[in-house]
Amino acid sequence: MPDARITPDVTGSYLIQLTVMDNEGLTGSCTFNVIAGGVPTAVCPDDMTVPTRTEVILHGDAVDDGTIESWLWEVLEHDTDTAPLLGSPGSQDTTFWALRVGTYLMRLTVVDNDGLSGECTFTITTTPTGPTAICPPTIETTPLTEVELVGGGEDDGAVVGWRWELVTAPSGSSALPPAPATAQVSYFMPDVAGEYTISLSVTDDDGNVGLCTFFVRATPGEGLRIELYWNPPESMSDPTDVDLHLLHPTSSAWFDERGDCYYANCNAGSGTVLEWDVTPYPPDNPRLDIDDVDGYGPENINVDEPVPGHTYTVGVHYFADDGYGPSQVHVKIYCGTISIDPVATYGPTRLVVSSDWDNNDFWKVAEVTWNGYDCTVRTIDVIVPTTDARARR
Repeated sequence: MPDARITPDVTGSYLIQLTVMDNEGLTGSCTFNVIAGGVPTAVCPDDMTVPTRTEVILHGDAVDDGTIESWLWEVLEHDTDTAPLLGSPGSQDTTFWALRVGTYLMRLTVVDNDGLSGECTFTITTTPTGPTAICPPTIETTPLTEVELVGGGEDDGAVVGWRWELVTAPSGSSALPPAPATAQVSYFMPDVAGEYTISLSVTDDDGNVGLCTFFVRATPGEGLRIELYWNPPESMSDPTDVDLHLLHPTSSAWFDERGDCYYANCNAGSGTVLEWDVTPYPPDNPRLDIDDVDGYGPENINVDEPVPGHTYTVGVHYFADDGYGPSQVHVKIYCGTISIDPVATYGPTRLVVSSDWDNNDFWKVAEVTWNGYDCTVRTIDVIVPTTDARARR
């Protein structure tokens, strides 16, 4: 008979031989194997509903009388514009991650050690997730250097709104919030040394909001940096004018035209330059970056490369209160360029003005000795009338 049937009674491999004979009695034979065994049954996860942009573990299983040799996860169909990601499609367990809301038809195929295969299908439905704001990494910079802030956003649909906010700032800072506040790319300028916390919120086309925060760290870029602030922002209408001074070691009195750096003779904003020590050599010259005449500061004086062995003296003058009254004044001293932490802080110290300008308070704060890479600070903390400061150190 050209056709035959075999019914194996046990699992295993059967060698079958077929012999044929022609009308002259000649014969020919061939052999082949029949493998008897159960076809494996793939076991899929149950249909599931999961959030978008959330990694989900898919566990596969199988029923077989042998050993499963291979696993294959596939996406058969989806009704979105973006296919999901499968972490390990050739393993028994894989991960599933989908960007869009939709329905995904999945298939698991298993193959056993006899080469027999089985498959199953299941459905994953994804539900909306609010947007994820993506902040820049920590930004390292120096005071008064503007930095660019580039934000990102991830969503099931589209990110349609951006908002940057200044959350925290170092004491004495009057830094403005990032601007523009509602664009993907913004700019920010730290005004004093220290760490600033900035937040970014993004809004999607469904009105959902995501938030992240990051830091801008402003490290002093000078050898010696002195910062002054007063009445830490209590009122935007503060009209007071407090001035920072730095005295050269060879000067005999404050307000000296050549030896005392203050608003009148070394104001970088007006282009005035006060030559100290090696001439011409700008790095050892003092520089007043900000002169704030109507409110709580900050002001700062810097010497990029102080002269080793020199002792500089820090002073503060209450120039005018415009009817505001006494001010609470603070000073920070930084030495070197490696830390956002000051080596010394002073204040709050109460300063007042007099009906006679020459009797306004002048605060002799501290002496700073530069040793070539660092400094030592000696506290003075004495308040004298302006006339006394004009007459002596």
